[in-house]
Amino acid sequence: MVRPLVLPWCKIFAARIGPFLSNYRYEQRYEFYADGRFRVLAVNHGRGCGDDGTYRPVLRLDVAGSGAGTVDTFAAWDGQNWQPWSAKGWQLIDEATPVTSVGAQFQLTGANGRGFSIQPIRSQRGDPAYLYLARTSASHDEGKTDLPSLGSCCNTDYQQGPEQFISPPEPTAGQDLVLWFVPELQNDVTPG
Repeated sequence: MVRPLVLPWCKIFAARIGPFLSNYRYEQRYEFYADGRFRVLAVNHGRGCGDDGTYRPVLRLDVAGSGAGTVDTFAAWDGQNWQPWSAKGWQLIDEATPVTSVGAQFQLTGANGRGFSIQPIRSQRGDPAYLYLARTSASHDEGKTDLPSLGSCCNTDYQQGPEQFISPPEPTAGQDLVLWFVPELQNDVTPG
């Protein structure tokens, strides 16, 4: 059953010069559905970073399991059960990452048990991504009010920028959490 799209919202970011390496034109698209689901997409329209046509957009998601400023629990599916994360950290998401029968790899829930399942890479081209779990509060800004350049766009390991918000690995239990998602987009000429 196809659920109707209620509200699409798109932000476009573009460099004023080009076409040079690390010149960028990318979009972040958010799709909100009538049943409460939402989808976050990233699209690169350019050469990307480096000479291999790769771009790694940084997406910050401050979603609350059951309301803004609430206590959240983040868990990853291990193939059998949901395993809560006890501290800030990161994970590479690729085709080998275990998923539930509906494709969920992670879940974010509030103290009342309500929340979201997270299905990265579902129905996509399979580009690997990094997911980072951080905390937010009055004393943990984590990119909320001032989002400077987060570092090199061309690193090939987990050091994509948001790693600065997960060190030291503080506990996440009883905290308001923020997810950072950094997909790897490989440019190609394939339509779609």
